[in-house]
Amino acid sequence: MVSALFVHGVGVWTPRLPDVLAWRRSSAAGEFGEVDEAARPVASILPAGQRRRCSQLTRAMCEAAGQALTGAGCEPSELATVFASAYGETATMLELLAQIYDDGVLSPIRFGGSVHNTASGQLSIATRNRGFTTSVAAGGETPAMALFEAQGLLAAGHEQVLVVLGDAAAPAPLVGEGGSFGVAAMALLLAARPAAGGLGSLHDLHIDDPRCDRGAPTATWDA
Repeated sequence: MVSALFVHGVGVWTPRLPDVLAWRRSSAAGEFGEVDEAARPVASILPAGQRRRCSQLTRAMCEAAGQALTGAGCEPSELATVFASAYGETATMLELLAQIYDDGVLSPIRFGGSVHNTASGQLSIATRNRGFTTSVAAGGETPAMALFEAQGLLAAGHEQVLVVLGDAAAPAPLVGEGGSFGVAAMALLLAARPAAGGLGSLHDLHIDDPRCDRGAPTATWDA
């Protein structure tokens, strides 16, 4: 198994921090500013027509992915990708269920954006990526499981793996009002070997519980 994950590229999007530069400036200042409720991810890696059909979550994940790829100068035509989201496109799914209940008519365009691998499909189409891709959902352990998936793909011989993490709150009918939070996405372009201009590395990725049952995922970060 690969002992370390080397970070070649990073991308991030939230309504408060639209890119890595804003993240670094805010971290250095210790101030993260106000949330811009009207903010929308640019997601310039997607063609305009394709982008208009995407949800806020899919756009955020593709925006973060685009930042990570551009920053590393990576050509994604054969890149392995891991997309991870605990809730996925549940808001779109509930909208479709409401349509069926109201008039029995289901929008085929909206249906294409309701599945858990929506962001994976949109990015693969936009970049003509023919590489391996998978989508992960593991509740609160989703980020850790995405990193384990990347670790396995690197051990299997892939040179780089793009991990894209993203979530929006599940709609109130599912979790109640207390479960609300904004859309957030992050992407890491990972490799089994360091590179010039690399951004850091993750070491000792493991789950404390040897039975892998609700154990706390841990890792050591070197920047």
